[in-house]
Amino acid sequence: MKVLSRLTWTKTCSVLLSACLVVAAVPFFPKAAAAAVPTVTFQPSGFDGGGFQSVVAADPNHQGVLLDGADVSGIFRSTSTTWPSWVPVNNHISGNSAFTDTGHLKVAAITFAPGTSNLVYAGVGSQGTRGGFMASTDGGQTWAIRSTVPQFNGGNPKTESPVDSGGTAIIPSYPRNTGNLIALDETNGYIYAATYQGGLMRNHNNGYDATAGNGTGWDTIGLSGAFLRSLVIDPSNSNTLYVSTYDTTAATDSARRFNKVYKITNSRSATPTVTVLSNSPNTVKEMVIIGGVIYAAAGADGIYSSADGGATWNKLYQHNTTVNPTTRWMSITGYTSTGGPVLFAGAWNPPKNTTVSTQYDGVIRSLDGGATWTSMTQDDSQIKNLVDGPGGSDDWWLLHSDEGAHTRMGDDRYASSYLVVDPYNANTLYSSGKAGVWRTDNATAATPTWYPASHKLNVSNDFTVISDPTRANGTVHIGNVDWNYLYSTDHMQTVNPNRLTSDTNVTPPYLQRNVTGLALDSSMNTNAVVYIGTGDRNSNTGGEVYANANPLTLQDSGSNSPWVSEGLAANVKTRFSIANVTKARRVMAVAANQRDNGSGGKDKYVIAAVENGGVWQEKNGTWSQVTYVVDANTTDAMAGSQATRLASMIWNGGSSYVYLYDKDKGVFRSNSNGDAGSWQKIFINTSVSDYSGHVLLDPSDSTKLYVSADNGLYRIDSAETVSSSAGVKLNFPSGVPGPIAFYNGNFFVATPASSTNPEPHLYVASASDVAAATASTSITWTDITATDPVFRGMGQFLYNMDISNDGYIYMASDTDGLLVGQLSGGDTTAPTAPTVSSPSHGLTSVDLSWSGATDNIGITSYDLYKNGSFLTNVTGTTKTVSSLTPGTSYSFYVKAKDAAGNASPASNTVNVTTTVDTTAPTAPTLSSPSHAQTTVNLSWSGATDNVGVTSYDVYKNGSFLTNTASSSYIATGLSSGTSYSFYVIAKDASGNSSPSSNTVNVTTDTTSSLLTDDFEDGNATGWTATGTWSVVTDGSTQAYYANNPSSAARSVTGTSSWTNYAVQAQAKVSTWNTGGKVGVMGMYTDSSNYYYMVFEYNSGKVSIYKRSGGTETALARSAVITAPTTGVYHTYKLQVSGSTLNAYIDGTLQVTATDSTFTWGTVGLYSTNEQTYFDNVQVQ
Repeated sequence: MKVLSRLTWTKTCSVLLSACLVVAAVPFFPKAAAAAVPTVTFQPSGFDGGGFQSVVAADPNHQGVLLDGADVSGIFRSTSTTWPSWVPVNNHISGNSAFTDTGHLKVAAITFAPGTSNLVYAGVGSQGTRGGFMASTDGGQTWAIRSTVPQFNGGNPKTESPVDSGGTAIIPSYPRNTGNLIALDETNGYIYAATYQGGLMRNHNNGYDATAGNGTGWDTIGLSGAFLRSLVIDPSNSNTLYVSTYDTTAATDSARRFNKVYKITNSRSATPTVTVLSNSPNTVKEMVIIGGVIYAAAGADGIYSSADGGATWNKLYQHNTTVNPTTRWMSITGYTSTGGPVLFAGAWNPPKNTTVSTQYDGVIRSLDGGATWTSMTQDDSQIKNLVDGPGGSDDWWLLHSDEGAHTRMGDDRYASSYLVVDPYNANTLYSSGKAGVWRTDNATAATPTWYPASHKLNVSNDFTVISDPTRANGTVHIGNVDWNYLYSTDHMQTVNPNRLTSDTNVTPPYLQRNVTGLALDSSMNTNAVVYIGTGDRNSNTGGEVYANANPLTLQDSGSNSPWVSEGLAANVKTRFSIANVTKARRVMAVAANQRDNGSGGKDKYVIAAVENGGVWQEKNGTWSQVTYVVDANTTDAMAGSQATRLASMIWNGGSSYVYLYDKDKGVFRSNSNGDAGSWQKIFINTSVSDYSGHVLLDPSDSTKLYVSADNGLYRIDSAETVSSSAGVKLNFPSGVPGPIAFYNGNFFVATPASSTNPEPHLYVASASDVAAATASTSITWTDITATDPVFRGMGQFLYNMDISNDGYIYMASDTDGLLVGQLSGGDTTAPTAPTVSSPSHGLTSVDLSWSGATDNIGITSYDLYKNGSFLTNVTGTTKTVSSLTPGTSYSFYVKAKDAAGNASPASNTVNVTTTVDTTAPTAPTLSSPSHAQTTVNLSWSGATDNVGVTSYDVYKNGSFLTNTASSSYIATGLSSGTSYSFYVIAKDASGNSSPSSNTVNVTTDTTSSLLTDDFEDGNATGWTATGTWSVVTDGSTQAYYANNPSSAARSVTGTSSWTNYAVQAQAKVSTWNTGGKVGVMGMYTDSSNYYYMVFEYNSGKVSIYKRSGGTETALARSAVITAPTTGVYHTYKLQVSGSTLNAYIDGTLQVTATDSTFTWGTVGLYSTNEQTYFDNVQVQ
């Protein structure tokens, strides 16, 4: 969710299923003409390359035409004669319901009819259900389901194996059953289909079911109950078929009912003969007949051939099964040449190359009919990462993902599911599988050159996407099933991963969690912190919330900004007695914001909707369950299991109201930042579709809430106060309303494909019409994607959409990755210039107001400029500019803006001089919390000023000593056993000075300190550091600088025999970061054993920790305190005396702990996720 807590962002709101940007309530702007209906052009995003491509087919009648079938995203088509560039073709012909179920997008087989131009067939389905037999008569551009009798499995396999007493599968899961599953006897008009488990089927009616007087439809001619893996027709006798099978009804090959190749003779007769070829290899994955010889890829058993119709079989190739126990030969193809058959075979988890130990033989080749075989992937320099072929661009997935590094051609987890030779160039070979589609144009060369051919193959499941108005145009954040989090900075033309990292001792170091929610901390106007919620796609596990202040960094760039856990999972684990924290219940929506706390500071909030776990609120680092607190409260928000994977949450940043659509129960509202006791159900309609169920606030009237539900589109008026509402059901075209958005005076609604409404749509209506409509009002809706082939081919199953400030629509698909659409034809008229005035001003502030600007659609905000530079964006017509300098001249002007981003000319310029400050600060109160042999620690408080105290003059023995902006100072270079007097004078920016503080008299110690180090010698001799440390110049002094904004840093020194001491250091933080911790260490034995005290920014508390044997335990935590001021030195102190540990900041005891694990050791400085300056270290 994008949350706005300041009236500074101008982005119009668009709904994200689990995250949404909203704007604060704005003043009423007079509406002019209705918004123009925009046009849009969609394209697949650059989120390509990954995913599993089941099959690839080349049109034998049209050069360059290729079809690709994927495991989740349907069919893509390329017509380029140079290099493949794919477009989705999941389009059905009129009156047919193809691609209205996600099962239709799981492609198991594609077969062109060589004798009929543009005729092509496909087998689709999910584990033998929700699919069927499809056909296209225009070369794959549009499709129709001709029958649902044959069923296939184009997606992930299902373990059909029996299990032992412990529940472990006896037989390994069947890899996949895709490939040569449709065979054509065009001469006699027969189609054969090797189905998932329904047997070998035959059709004499062009693939249609039987109709009166028109053919016999589909009938089973044998092998019912077996998993069929490959099917070929004997080219010399079309009445003979060969079918390979796989059986999971027994644990051994000898006991299995089906596990061989079968020969079907008289296949066109009423009673075909089915004969098991008992000498055939087991579990043959793919077969092809070349020159009258059957060639078979037989899984773990290698490559075989039979030249006598299957009676006898000859093993042609066998990998080393001891070294490569998981290798399975999955694909095989070839052709007849003058020198004999040329063969190609592909593997799943390929065997290690016997010559080059770092390479794996993903595809092998024989130029002599199988007598000898050579690797086609031995030379890694010939396996390129250029997704567009020679001269193309790098493939993000291959370069920057752990999975890509292992599944590229030639690597250990590559999978070649299907191989096809280009019918127009026998030297061009395509391989499809786990790493997309690959192509070589010199297949018979000694070292073939391979390139990924997957440009625009968007095969992924994306839960959520948000454009980022706090960063440059084109910045997009993506929540993905396989890759966790990705980002783009160029409107999704390219993407980069920054995956969740886990313990670095774990291989691979990436958490395999699905990102189910995204949120921006929208109290930040630039570079907002990104929050993600996680959860497993298919089970209620894997829940957690993570934060990242610098997410736009590659995970392998060397400067990666890691994701920091917010700690929700541990709380959910404890609440519900879950044994493993990784099994914590999944997060279905997340929101983040910072809100004024009434004391001049900000409270940090994160809200997470947890499936069957209630709503949780994090406030200043502490999580609380705010709904479903008691198990019996089953009517609370997020109580109980959910029928869908995601929830929808929206937070109007200008108020305390939060809205959550628990799609199993209805819409809930909190009127107090998500606090416990503030949640109330205000809308009862449920929505059990993954592609519906969204909430959206009107960007110009935050009292209007829009809801897309399964049974219609609703508007809830007076949403902030209504106790319960049936809503106004708005007139809407047929179809289920899905993701919704506002942009440029228009309201957008996407509808998914279904059996009753097979086309996906993106409808647009005037926002003002929708806001004013009653249940009986007719609303003009326009489908702006009616003729857009990319949207029709990819937009069937959308989780959410977002529209950026610069008019780009981003759509996250359950099946086809990311779609990108660019709006045009909208508003291009700029507002007129406003007139600005300054009714009043003070010492440090100027009041501004403006009026008079008009726009053809409506003004949404104003850009305010100070002294010629942009200052802020304002949604109202007044602004008080604060933090100015007294007695100083300033100039201001304003530009009006509309929803399309059009800006007016500048207003008139107003020149204002702030009032001169003549009031002196009050006197501070001085104390000395500690001193040593040659140093005295001073601290003070209590000084106030009408504008603000800027610095303090410190006096020693009546003479000026120094000026500092801090409220503490360490006087150094003193003599031991000597009396000194100190007082302090406060000063403001205008030079006014306070009366003197009280005088403090201190006598320095006569015993020496164990250690003092002020780093004025310019080095850190004696310190041992981990992380990035250096001695640097800080103003007029030297300091020890820990430059580790996204990692941990430690530096230790001293003597291991030290005992019963206090260690203190001054520390200055540049800016507090998420996960930041700063403090000192004591009783340090080694990196796994020590005490330390820190201020923790996330919780706002001072904590004492023990690290023993590498395990950290929090011994004690203080109450929440105000974070030490950034840019100012503060004194951090840990005192260990016997079993008592005391932690101080600036001389004030914050927390005490008791522990006796460590009684001696060295000292150290501690900084995590911060850039920290340390100085004046003392041990006494």
